[in-house]
Amino acid sequence: MTLFRQHVSVAVGRISELPAPLEHGGPSPLLGNCAANRSPNFRQLRDVPIAVIGVLLVATVACSTHLKKPLQQVHVNSSESVVCVGEEPAMLAQTPTSHSRIEVRNSYVLRTNTVTYKEGVDYLVDRQSGSIRRTPDSKIPDFRKNVLYAQEDFDHSKFPGFGNTPFFAYVTYETSRPKFWPVQATQTHLLPKSVAKLKAGGPFRIIAYGDSITAGGDVTRSDLIFWMRWADALQARHEHARIIAINGATGGDSTVQGLARLSAKVLTLRPDLVLVGFGGSSAESVGDLEWNRV
Repeated sequence: MTLFRQHVSVAVGRISELPAPLEHGGPSPLLGNCAANRSPNFRQLRDVPIAVIGVLLVATVACSTHLKKPLQQVHVNSSESVVCVGEEPAMLAQTPTSHSRIEVRNSYVLRTNTVTYKEGVDYLVDRQSGSIRRTPDSKIPDFRKNVLYAQEDFDHSKFPGFGNTPFFAYVTYETSRPKFWPVQATQTHLLPKSVAKLKAGGPFRIIAYGDSITAGGDVTRSDLIFWMRWADALQARHEHARIIAINGATGGDSTVQGLARLSAKVLTLRPDLVLVGFGGSSAESVGDLEWNRV
């Protein structure tokens, strides 16, 4: 019995170490809904029969076990770009959580003149489908006003200043779903000379060659072009190398123009690595016969 009383004494001492709300009779922050509206303080517990204290301890352990269930992991999708066509839904890459605060603004990074749109005024959110859509009087640009909207078999040279950047809306939200972006298998074994030169240190020249996507036609800053970010990551991995990243892409080029410019824009510069990105302009501007041929 003496041993049992020692255990109870220790247990009561631990109960007295709970945060102040319990000591003052408020709901316990640890017991949550398991706690009564008013809980006994330490002085009251000294006079409570051992059997009652034992019940309280069991309840505490049960509630603590319940609270230790793993929490659902939440990811933040930051500044995901979408375009809104009229009042049609614009699908997000992930489904927002039911309580996620959704922010929609007109710039990828916050600036002094950034416009943050208002939910219910400029856009509506459908969390179940994972989409947003413009309201009739929205300040979010309507993509139908893009000069290339619904154009087919067009010549880029006849649309100077074309682009999607003014029509982007950037959405930040929380999602509980794991990211599903594909991960490419390593290509290191296919590039032994490039790898050796990177490890040796010194100048390492990269040329990005392709169409407007590769050129960075719709980025808000040149350092945000996808291959520039890749080059920066490569530089961080190879501190002794001096990576020189060159933009050799031309907006509107298909693979036909790319082949014609290959010598002038790539081969004569003697690069150590070439990143090739064609396809978008080819699909838009060449006929089926020529597309199959190239």
